[in-house]
Order: sequence, then structure tokens, then C-alpha cells
Amino acid sequence: MYAQPNLMPWVHALHEHVPGLELHDAHVHLGLRDPAGLQATEEEALDALGQVGSRALIFPLKEPARYERANTHMVELAEAHPERFRALCRIDPAEAPMSEAERCLEAGAVGLKLHPRGEGFAMDDSRLDDVFALADRERLPLTVP
Repeated sequence: MYAQPNLMPWVHALHEHVPGLELHDAHVHLGLRDPAGLQATEEEALDALGQVGSRALIFPLKEPARYERANTHMVELAEAHPERFRALCRIDPAEAPMSEAERCLEAGAVGLKLHPRGEGFAMDDSRLDDVFALADRERLPLTVP
């Protein structure tokens, strides 16, 4: 979204030289309350994805409060725009991570998002053991920056 004018010549070249190309962006943050001031709306994401003919995995930017509402919103956006979005559930190990993962997956999320730096945890945090086991058992995508 932020570099769309710079990206477009490359997208056109790819479509010209790769027949049947389908683009998928696996890392799109959305939200308006990120403490660092980052902002990205669903309208901006839909516009950017439409310009390049791509789909995307979406998940919340950093939230100053818990992620339940933001994760639910991502699932709702994916339901409203199935041609463009699939939702990942952002998991914070300090916020009942297994319960939130199960709740989101049951609601329609297709995978999980972890952000160790954003939430201040290490990847070997034992609070995530069950989440990793769930992701492995269900063969879920799990993204980490």
C-alpha cells in the first residue's frame, strides 16, 4: 500500500511474462490504534490488492488493548471479502493464547500470527506450547516477523 506506485511496473512486468500468475500477499496488517502510529484500513488494503489483482492474509496491527475484537474484525472482513482476504488470528501469549486461537479458528481464521517483539515474548515461551501443537496438528500457517 505504501509503495504502490513503485510496485506497479514490476507487477505489470510479472503479469506480462508469467502466464496465469496469481499474487498472494502473506503479510498485511490492518488497524488504526497501533501505538507506533502505523495505520492501515481495509479500504486501503482492498484498493491496493485490487490494483495488483492479489489476495492477502490479514491480521491486526499492534493493539493497545486485547486482540479479541481486532481478531474478530479480521474474520468479519475475510467473510465480507472472500475474493481478497483470509484472516490470521494475532496471538499474545499473555492473553489466553490457546483459547483465542481456538475461538478465532472456529470463527473462520485460517492461521495464526505471532509478533514476539510487539508483544515482548520469546519464541520458546512455554505459554505457546499448546498453540504450536495446534498449528502443527492442524497444519496451520503461522507467521512471525
